[in-house]
Amino acid sequence: MDICDWLPSHFSAFRDQAISWAEGTPVFSFGIEIEIIAEPHIIEGYLAYNHAEYYKKLSDSIKVQYLRAASDPLQGGYQKHPEHYDKWWITRDGSLKLSNAESFTHIPIEAVSPIFKTNGNWAGELYSFWESYSAVFKMPQHSVYCGSHFHISRGRHSAFTLRELKIIAFGIVFNEPLIDGMLVRERWGNPYCQRNRSVSWALNNTCCYGKAVLAGVINDIPDKVSLCHLMQAHSRHVLWNFQNTLPGKSGTIEFRGGPCLRGPAQTLAWAAFSVALVQWLLYKKHILNPRSCTWYTGDQFYAEIQRTAYQMEIGHYLPPSYTQLNEAEGWRMGY
Repeated sequence: MDICDWLPSHFSAFRDQAISWAEGTPVFSFGIEIEIIAEPHIIEGYLAYNHAEYYKKLSDSIKVQYLRAASDPLQGGYQKHPEHYDKWWITRDGSLKLSNAESFTHIPIEAVSPIFKTNGNWAGELYSFWESYSAVFKMPQHSVYCGSHFHISRGRHSAFTLRELKIIAFGIVFNEPLIDGMLVRERWGNPYCQRNRSVSWALNNTCCYGKAVLAGVINDIPDKVSLCHLMQAHSRHVLWNFQNTLPGKSGTIEFRGGPCLRGPAQTLAWAAFSVALVQWLLYKKHILNPRSCTWYTGDQFYAEIQRTAYQMEIGHYLPPSYTQLNEAEGWRMGY
């Protein structure tokens, strides 16, 4: 099945309905962190000591596609992505541990994308990334240790307002079971993307009093620092990481529930889902009337996200069913 085959005939009306939701098309900026346990086509020397060389090979392969890229030389300890987020950054991921046997044949990689805009050519660049990757490494196999993270903002120089963050925060908690149902099984309870309620005692305790009380508590929060503390205490290993919304940070919300990405179609689908989910939460504004929030089935909830994605003109990247998105049902994830 190709991406274009995902659009059944009845989705044309579905898409038209979506476009009527709001005036204009909402535009978001986003970036992706892709964790990979990579197997080179050709292994040169003792691989455990050659990680930086292979990071450079991937960076050079990306440049062949006329894209900007740089690699971590692994000198002087772990390095963050370059400041301006204007290129692919190929580095290591400390959370990916290899067995002794794997260290002879595989290397851990974190590929950090540049900043994309939903109305830009991000899909073409992601296809080019995977083409570049396949020139150096075999396409990834499924791994329970790998995941993907999506950093989402209003724009490169436009952070979410405190009001918007409150709307998103309440929507995240209220729809937590439904969002969990969209994820691949390996992300459930994963120590690097725990439910926000399981990490924050204050959040979990507030939820025990009902959604109206939770809405009131969130509404009364005076600043972004206090909201972040409520949502995750002092941990960043949560499904929804608010730490980058703090003053002086990048302004993004990080969704850490993405799966082990293994090809372009799957990458595009999860990018579209993540961004559309944030837009849907902002559109629904559950916090304004918490007692009248609609309960959805998994299919109904996914249909809501699809409708939002079509309104954003990225819906065609989503598979027809959430059971395909979360790999409970097979679908084509590669080229």
